[in-house]
Amino acid sequence: MKPKILIVDDKVQNLVALETLLCDLDVEFVRALSGNEALQKVLEHDFAIALIDVQMPEMDGFETVELLRKIKKTKYLPVIFVSAIYSENYYRIKGVESGAVDFITKPIIPEILFGKVKIFLGIYEQKLQLEEEIKRRIKIENELAESEEKFRTISTSANDGIIMIDSNDNIIYCNIAAEKIFGYKENEIVGKTLDRIIRSGKHHDTFINALRKLKKKEKSTIADKIIELTAIKKNENEFPIELSLSSVKINKEWNAVGIIRDITERVQANTKLQKSEAKYRSIFELSPEAIVLADQFGTIIDTNDRLFDWLGYESKSVIGKKLFKLPFLPKESSKRIIENFHKRMAGKEVLSYELDFITKKGEKRIGLVLASPLKNGKGRISGDLILIPDITERKADEELKGMLIKQLETVNLELKEFAYVVSHDLKAPLRGISTLAEWILEDYTDKFDTEGKEQLRLMISRAHRMHNLIDGILQYSRVGRVKEDKERIDLNILIPEIIDSLNPPENIEIVLDKNLPEINLEKTRIQQVFLNLISNAIKYMDKPKGLIKVGYEDKKEKWEFFIQDNGPGIEKKHFEKVFKIFQTLQSRDKMESTGIGLTTVKKIIKLFNGDIWLESELGKGTTFFFSIPKKHIEEIEI
Repeated sequence: MKPKILIVDDKVQNLVALETLLCDLDVEFVRALSGNEALQKVLEHDFAIALIDVQMPEMDGFETVELLRKIKKTKYLPVIFVSAIYSENYYRIKGVESGAVDFITKPIIPEILFGKVKIFLGIYEQKLQLEEEIKRRIKIENELAESEEKFRTISTSANDGIIMIDSNDNIIYCNIAAEKIFGYKENEIVGKTLDRIIRSGKHHDTFINALRKLKKKEKSTIADKIIELTAIKKNENEFPIELSLSSVKINKEWNAVGIIRDITERVQANTKLQKSEAKYRSIFELSPEAIVLADQFGTIIDTNDRLFDWLGYESKSVIGKKLFKLPFLPKESSKRIIENFHKRMAGKEVLSYELDFITKKGEKRIGLVLASPLKNGKGRISGDLILIPDITERKADEELKGMLIKQLETVNLELKEFAYVVSHDLKAPLRGISTLAEWILEDYTDKFDTEGKEQLRLMISRAHRMHNLIDGILQYSRVGRVKEDKERIDLNILIPEIIDSLNPPENIEIVLDKNLPEINLEKTRIQQVFLNLISNAIKYMDKPKGLIKVGYEDKKEKWEFFIQDNGPGIEKKHFEKVFKIFQTLQSRDKMESTGIGLTTVKKIIKLFNGDIWLESELGKGTTFFFSIPKKHIEEIEI
């Protein structure tokens, strides 16, 4: 790039004249017709020298130079004033004071102007060269410092040991990792010879000779290679290492840098791997299921004998063949293998599908193919491990099971229809018997003695019991079968409504916890639960002043409700009996009950994945507890 000269004059002919006088110089001229324009140009370009006219309108040359000296970029820019008018010493001195290096008056002597400009161009070139040299040296120093810092950082943070040895095999440097590997401090290991800490066992002499050749720049078996040796720690324990030695020159002296890695874990891992491979081979060969190993192209690379035991073929005859070209696969099975091979290539991890096989005798067998990817060190799929259990019998069992399930569904449907028909056919005559008995008792009451009247009342009671029993059985059969939409239920509203419908006697007080929770559930089901439990507490109350409490406890993941009474209590041996269908603790003639209510309650709670239990003491009362998981209140489908 050519050096640039700034020429400033308000008259274009003067600018042209200056360019003509200096045309032999290999430079680029940049013109400015005013001081302001000159200030703008110095911001856009780098100049070797500026030739400025003194007399210019608005801003003269002196003012322009004074402003240039205030700009950091042009503080030391050489400026020569060129004037046709001002030639007195006063102006020359003023020019120098304003920051100019020379003052030339017209008529200009071309040789003088040319010579002076050439001198400043030379100074400018030297300045540029000096700056480049400074930059180059700074760069070298920075690179050297960076290199040293990198070496220190790498050496300090490296997991591998780094040592340097001189021409006498003495260790002259070691990093922290080397200290840890050998158990020495740096001042303990520096100065020792290499063969004091590295022992190559039976190959010791070979290693020493190879090291000598390396010093002499002869062909050596250890130059720039990784070799395995035996080393010794400070505590005299031997351990395996990897060593890589490379020659370097430092101050024209031979040195070597060694990279040392403790491979104890790797050697142990290899030993374990060999044992593991032996175990794997045993499992592979003795597995009761067929195992096939295939590469990423679907070529079989290994297999055990199980698949071929039930197919009647020789297992080793398929090694090297494509999976989909095996002789015992029907056409459709081959197509399916190809389809799933493409899925594997698309990245699907585990594949599971059924395949038909044809035995050597022509019989059809069914195998479940379970293909799991084998990956290389880079995490890419390199093949498949395929497990193929024979599921022929299982499939037959599943088909039989499916057929039985369909038959069971048909039977259940028939039972459901039968239950409704029977309940209707039973209820109708029961209502007739009950109504007829009530009419007879009412119309012919004077015809019966006391025993006769009691027998009629007993008939009516047992007809009602039978009616309630049929209703109870129907309700029990509907639980879990008839679905109802869930809704948000405020128990502070629902439970009082249940209590009002039961119309408890005046001697029984029912107390509710404040702020019962809101739950999202099937209203009819939860209503049945509270209705049965509260009505039982009322029905069996034997105290002149009965007290029933209904409450709950928030157990974080579930609601736990309780219905407590001060009634007669239940013996512990009957705790399970009360939940069994048709079981009652008192004679039905003494206390009317179907024995279905608590069984229905338990079935509903179990459908909610909850639990129900009781605590009781004879003569003091009973507490029924039941829990409902909160998440199942939101998620369960009944």
